[in-house]
Amino acid sequence: YIANQETIFGKNWKNVLEEDRLGVPDLHADHVPGEKRKDESNAGPSEEEFYPPDYTEVERILACDENEMDMKVLARQRALNIQEDQNTLNKREEEAKLSEAQVDGKTDGEHDDKDKISSLTATERTRKALALSTTKELIDAEEKPWDPEDNVRYVVKWKGLQYSEITWEYWRDIKADAVDQAEDFWHRQKPPSTKEVEAIMKKPHPHVRDFRKLAKSPEFAISKRERPVADLGNGNIQENKKDDDEEETSVGFRLRGYQLEGVNWLLFNWWNRRSCILADEMGLGKTIQTVGFLHQLHELQATS
Repeated sequence: YIANQETIFGKNWKNVLEEDRLGVPDLHADHVPGEKRKDESNAGPSEEEFYPPDYTEVERILACDENEMDMKVLARQRALNIQEDQNTLNKREEEAKLSEAQVDGKTDGEHDDKDKISSLTATERTRKALALSTTKELIDAEEKPWDPEDNVRYVVKWKGLQYSEITWEYWRDIKADAVDQAEDFWHRQKPPSTKEVEAIMKKPHPHVRDFRKLAKSPEFAISKRERPVADLGNGNIQENKKDDDEEETSVGFRLRGYQLEGVNWLLFNWWNRRSCILADEMGLGKTIQTVGFLHQLHELQATS
């Protein structure tokens, strides 16, 4: 599916389809805008063809056919992605200014071709721009140096799909969207050093009086890792920084009440050096309770 979309719409096919969908919400394959379909009265929401965007969003990378990776490659790719986003934003701002100038009657003769494209509907504008953008992408692809990392393959878990739908993907096909996921994967593959293991083994078991019951669930699925951005040498990279309000409203996943109680029970038994078995019913979250238990052992000052 991804290969077909890139062939038809180019490497930025997601943005093209999204702009097309937002620009012409009433355009369907079997009629033109403004006209009602014959079966419109009997058509339900289920009859509308829709491809969920979550199916093409990388949620997690599970494996790789290589044993190691230079993290500088990921930092450089992140810088290239930011640069590409900035170029796209600048291009849209130029098109918006051109469109405003056309409305005000301030366009001159040298902008005739661009004015014609901007005056068309979103679909027609997209179709006319495809030939130019595809040709430009082919030229850019020929000019870009060959990157050996492009042939590295990853096992990708797609957001919105089950683990039975995981696929092998080349880095060149996902590097525009999955740099953070790849970086998290390689950090997970890094084993602790010998000194860290020795320090853990020599650390005494905490006393039971140090145990504190968790009053609320910690948040999961929020990465606190700093994302390095390589210096491309042009000074044009401006890393996007979130506002304070946006950071406060971003929340991850939390344990349910009975799951939090299970984590506290596991921690209490561990503090007392007592073996235990978590025997909840299937589907109630034994895995996430175990993950929460290990997460607390890693994060708490008495056990980290």
